[in-house]
Amino acid sequence: MANEDYTLEWDASHASAMLDRVMEALSDGQVHVFFQDTVEGWLRDRARRRFRSEGDDASGAWAPLSDETIRRRLQKGYRANPINYREGELWEYVANGQGQSENEGDEIVMYFPGADAMGELGYKFRMAQKGGKRKGGKGAPARPVAAVNDTDQTYITESFWQNIERHVG
Repeated sequence: MANEDYTLEWDASHASAMLDRVMEALSDGQVHVFFQDTVEGWLRDRARRRFRSEGDDASGAWAPLSDETIRRRLQKGYRANPINYREGELWEYVANGQGQSENEGDEIVMYFPGADAMGELGYKFRMAQKGGKRKGGKGAPARPVAAVNDTDQTYITESFWQNIERHVG
């Protein structure tokens, strides 16, 4: 049997063009757009539902307000409920917040609900997230208003891959 030479020719232009589209989808600008268009809306909707249901699978059920807290709210002219909503400032900050994504070294990081809350709002946010000792002495349980879990991570990851697939075509 005679040796035969085989020549394999392959046009790599299609694969190269596909890699270019993947790299475009992974560019900083596109990742920031993905965070703004997809992740921010997802987290905002989750936060809104969390406020309505007073907790969820990411934050856990919020502990009910104490009788003393309800009494003080009513005495000051506020409604007794819902939890984490007295004047609406915390709701506004979280449920209507604008997430921010920033380059940090080789990573792109998203902050939600966005800019750090300062002053009284910052105090309310930290108390909701972690609980702790209130002004005047008594401790308050954590009732997190911003939370993520495996469901959120899975949604974000799958959405990111779908975003790349759309770019690849």
